[in-house]
Amino acid sequence: MKLTEVLNKQVFRLGFEKSKPILDGKYLLKAMPGRFTYQPGKFVTETDQFRIEAYKGKTLVGWVNFENKKDHLEALDLVVNKEHRRKGIATEMYTFAKELGNDIKASDKQTSLGKAFWDKK
Repeated sequence: MKLTEVLNKQVFRLGFEKSKPILDGKYLLKAMPGRFTYQPGKFVTETDQFRIEAYKGKTLVGWVNFENKKDHLEALDLVVNKEHRRKGIATEMYTFAKELGNDIKASDKQTSLGKAFWDKK
């Protein structure tokens, strides 16, 4: 995977939201900023995390949380419910993050499943 060190800072800002149907419209991806941390006396408008959720209908079936590493994203966690695995949902979430203008680098804290995912790419 070629790394060009690009990061779209808009994905970390309050109010950012994009969606994309995948797998012939069977699933929908929603991209948004990750969790916001409360800071006393300050209205927080951006975070250091970015999240993509996967839905089948109204049911959340997976997600990936990315962390801002200044020039790329790294996944903090990636989950796809067991009955929805092996359909390409995780790959589609990563592809969507890239389409939104971000480079993604493998974390040095990968689980064995995470390493297997990256080895397939």
